Amino acid sequence: MVGDGINDAPALAQSDIGMAIGAGTQIAKAEADMVLVKSALTDVVVALDLARVVFSRIKLNFFFSIIYNVVGIPLAAGMFFPLIHRMMPPACAGLAMAFSSVSVVISSLLLKSYQPPVLGETDQKHHFKEDAKVIELKNMVRQKLGSSHKTYEPLSNSDEWDE
Repeated sequence: MVGDGINDAPALAQSDIGMAIGAGTQIAKAEADMVLVKSALTDVVVALDLARVVFSRIKLNFFFSIIYNVVGIPLAAGMFFPLIHRMMPPACAGLAMAFSSVSVVISSLLLKSYQPPVLGETDQKHHFKEDAKVIELKNMVRQKLGSSHKTYEPLSNSDEWDE
């Protein structure tokens, strides 16, 4: 929900993500989850794109950490000693763990090079098509698990985006 006035405040408070316009009323800003400082509606697109990029980076870092620890901890504990007949010195294990942490931090710092999308030049059809697929997948999982949550059906048919 994006709003700027007193009448938008209840909807901003109830919405999953509420965005207030920077030039809006104080109550709208107080109820919103985020405030668009420049009061430009194009910043909504930038915020959503940045959220998508940050979430992708979080998943990448999490996946890297899981794989690194699934291999590194047993190696440092000597579980592979019967196979390779060598032990990892404790100093090397400590350095490997430090390298894991530093690599995740460096990966996260790469977000500083984020470039906001230029409206009209991005392949927005691709984003809408992918979002529709994610929504359909979530709805299917909820139905299989018997969740009581309401499902969201996209207004448009995803086949329209194939043009």
